[in-house]
Amino acid sequence: MSYGFRIGEILSRKFSDLEDKGEYTIVKLWSDETKTRESRRQFVSKECMNVLRSYHATLREKQKNSLYLFPGETSPKTHVAGHLSKVAAGDSLKKLFISHGLKDTAREIFSPHGLRTFAENQMREAGLNDTFTKQIVGHSAKTEDSYKGWQAIEKAWVAKCLTKMTWLRPTEVALVENPETRKELDLLKAKVTELTTPEGLLKALKQAYLIEGSLPWEIPNKKLELAKKIQKELEDDQGQPDVEQVDDASSKVSN
Repeated sequence: MSYGFRIGEILSRKFSDLEDKGEYTIVKLWSDETKTRESRRQFVSKECMNVLRSYHATLREKQKNSLYLFPGETSPKTHVAGHLSKVAAGDSLKKLFISHGLKDTAREIFSPHGLRTFAENQMREAGLNDTFTKQIVGHSAKTEDSYKGWQAIEKAWVAKCLTKMTWLRPTEVALVENPETRKELDLLKAKVTELTTPEGLLKALKQAYLIEGSLPWEIPNKKLELAKKIQKELEDDQGQPDVEQVDDASSKVSN
């Protein structure tokens, strides 16, 4: 509808009404299906058709066999899905509006019809003349109804509107470097580089031992001091310790 369709016009479109032109598609509307009883041509971008194909990939198998762009319920007689009803489509669009904060008020009503107005404004802003814009969206104007040069309209729409009526863009991620994080990363890289040399590795081992409080040559002395301390405590409690108690204390220190 963002390309100027009335809701009933787009819901009743069949795949046979489409003419793929590569970067865009012509959608044909027939005189017995339009409000003004005139045939029209409308144009949609490749982006729009990709979205439509993605939508069809989510449909149930029975609906995928439908002739319509927007299938509805499957007929029990023909076992083929008709097109989606205006009521169902309107309800879905209303929920979409509400989910994005567009809620009706006493002064404002958000309607699917507003998308037609949006399409007109987009085409005019892109530089398409007012006559061509009205003919595409199906606004009747007596002075313009006698002749519509659809090839000229198509050419003008492609030149002026095609690139400006595509709204989806790839997600862009902007990376902003944190100075503190960069500083920490540089420090970490320097440490890793240092560990790749024998001198750096020995320095790192020494620092680790100092943090623990015992250099390799100090460990036996510390164990001996601890054994003497335990032996003295046993002597104070029980007098002279027996051999088993001293051996037990030494075993604890060794472990």
